[in-house]
Amino acid sequence: MRPAEEREVRCSSYLIASQKIPPVEKDVFNGSRVLQYFAITAAWAGDKELALKQLETGLRAPMAAITQSYGALKLHPLWDPLRGDPRFEKIVASLVPKQ
Repeated sequence: MRPAEEREVRCSSYLIASQKIPPVEKDVFNGSRVLQYFAITAAWAGDKELALKQLETGLRAPMAAITQSYGALKLHPLWDPLRGDPRFEKIVASLVPKQ
């Protein structure tokens, strides 16, 4: 990870840990979005493990379907760094709409 990317992940982690950004438990809609964008930041910084952990946590939030849908994870280029990772592909497959 390059220094700038490492700094972004550290700053995001600090904001979440210090609760300067509302946690999912206090603000379901915005908290879920924070986790989504943190997962994207970590993925693009090269920290797949952290990205997948945040994505999995965000998907457990009640409003996750709005911000982390099957279509968004399957097609949106923001998730490209995680494509091909078996855990990411399993997450995407779990969100396939039921007929």
